Amino acid sequence: MSGHSHWANIKGKKEANDAARGKEFSKISREIILAIQMGGGDTDPNANLRLRMAIDKAREVNMPKENVNRLIDRIKERTESMTEVVYEAVGPAGVYVVIKTVTDNPNRTHGELSQIMNRNGGKLVEKGAVLYMFDLLGTMKLEGKTEEEALQIAETIGGLDIEKHDGVYYVVLAYELLSEALQKAQSAGISKAPELIYKPKSTVEIDAGAREKVITLLEKLEEQDDVQELFTNVEFSREEHNA
Repeated sequence: MSGHSHWANIKGKKEANDAARGKEFSKISREIILAIQMGGGDTDPNANLRLRMAIDKAREVNMPKENVNRLIDRIKERTESMTEVVYEAVGPAGVYVVIKTVTDNPNRTHGELSQIMNRNGGKLVEKGAVLYMFDLLGTMKLEGKTEEEALQIAETIGGLDIEKHDGVYYVVLAYELLSEALQKAQSAGISKAPELIYKPKSTVEIDAGAREKVITLLEKLEEQDDVQELFTNVEFSREEHNA
């Protein structure tokens, strides 16, 4: 699940200053624009699953509802052009990194990511060289549920498995069945939209020195404006990062 491979769940919580909050809002704004664009202009989150997931992310980071509404109104009035590009990379100690971006200029983004990788002991690789080691899945967060309740919900909505991270259970879902799973979840009284993740088919353990280099690389990548999410096949915990 995302607990060990999704950088958003590995990194330590940074101080919630205005700059950090503004950067998070910017990422989500790009995701909302892309979701509407990919949905053929559909601005109804009940009909556009990707938009529903983006709005849920906005709620999680306390992005004001009026900000979301203004953004959607602006998109209705003029054409916004965003593209999702997933880059593949090999980092220090040969670890794999999947870099999900949303950009209005893929050439610029590629150049900036390439520089970051080269300066931090890694390199971008050709399409397919890394992604075959990951599965694209959905995860649905079940806050306040026991293991028994999580298992029951997983069975009800067609989940593949449940996993636990920081005391919270997640249902792992097949990518192709996300819409169906969401409909079943809503019928069961669960309104939370699933999140897309790239889960490694296997993970690797690396020594402390290499781990710090990987963490530095991930932090540098995260600072790049177009990067939305990062996934890796490294097996390490939040505690190791915060130590």
